[in-house]
Amino acid sequence: MKRILLVVSLAMATQLGFAQKQKVNSAWNYLKYEEYDKAKAAIDEAEANEDSKGLWKTWYYKGLIYQTIHEKKLEQQLNAGDALMAAYEAYKKSLEIDPKHDYANEAVNNIDKVRLEYSNMAFDLYNAKEYEKSFAAFKMRIKIYDLLKIYSPTLPTDTGTIYNVALIADKVKKYDEAIGYYEQLLTFN
Repeated sequence: MKRILLVVSLAMATQLGFAQKQKVNSAWNYLKYEEYDKAKAAIDEAEANEDSKGLWKTWYYKGLIYQTIHEKKLEQQLNAGDALMAAYEAYKKSLEIDPKHDYANEAVNNIDKVRLEYSNMAFDLYNAKEYEKSFAAFKMRIKIYDLLKIYSPTLPTDTGTIYNVALIADKVKKYDEAIGYYEQLLTFN
């Protein structure tokens, strides 16, 4: 009787693990057919599950889904919070789990797209005179660029962004941070 219970328990555990990995594939299919609400629900469920949260594919697909939600401006409708930040964190996690996974190059390219989106956001916020938010967006751009340099060491230093952050830090009276950025610029001549 104990053996039968053990076999049944193992079979159920295996089935649940397989079902959660299936959620990852379902999320991809929902994204492909533009069913963003279902894609988000499936990937959120897969991310929360022990069997699938350790898979690079879970995080890569989450990055794709959340980046698309941001691009389609569906964050509020789908209750996705800061979808752009979620996409960045997901791509980053996929590379932390396996830096050479099947879509590692695409993950790095998508991280660069997220960086460019933060850049656009920073300039738009600056032009709208929302300097604090612009400052935060430029700082995020620097953070993402630093990550990109790990995967593409030949990238040049982004002195333009560092200069912009220094100027905005000055404008929002964050003088210590401004000095830090100006000093960093001096090290790059």
